[in-house]
Amino acid sequence: MIAQRFRPVAWVLGVACAATLLYSVSLRVANERSRLDALEEKIALTKRDIRRLQTELGARGSLRQLEKWNGEALALAAPTAKQFMASERQLAKVDASGVGAKGYIPAPVMISTQRATEPAAGSTAQDESMQERVAMLDKALTVTQPKDGEQKADANPTKTGERAIP
Repeated sequence: MIAQRFRPVAWVLGVACAATLLYSVSLRVANERSRLDALEEKIALTKRDIRRLQTELGARGSLRQLEKWNGEALALAAPTAKQFMASERQLAKVDASGVGAKGYIPAPVMISTQRATEPAAGSTAQDESMQERVAMLDKALTVTQPKDGEQKADANPTKTGERAIP
């Protein structure tokens, strides 16, 4: 009779022991998985290092080929002392673009605008002020050609008193 009363307690103790054993097994599995993940990460890093070293080895191994190509086709060489300039002024004198040359006239700045005959239905005061500014810029940037060959900006100043940009 006493055994009959302790039977549910025995079941509870048995289930608790089984749960504890299963939990310890799952902890071991989780531990092994984390070690396996760390090992896989280490393998991936090692493979990346191997690829980097193979690339470097390939580049160093092909130096003979690069030297051969340089001798045959590229003809690259280190700069000599004569190629260096002592100052910026000397470098500016070498400039072949013509910007610093006397008589150089830059190309005129062209602005494309489209004038609306009447404001659109949804236009705001900001749109109208933008159109006025474009009109002022257009007026300020009109270029006339005098007979002596120099370009000259139109003498009409803008409403704000700014100078026109040549």
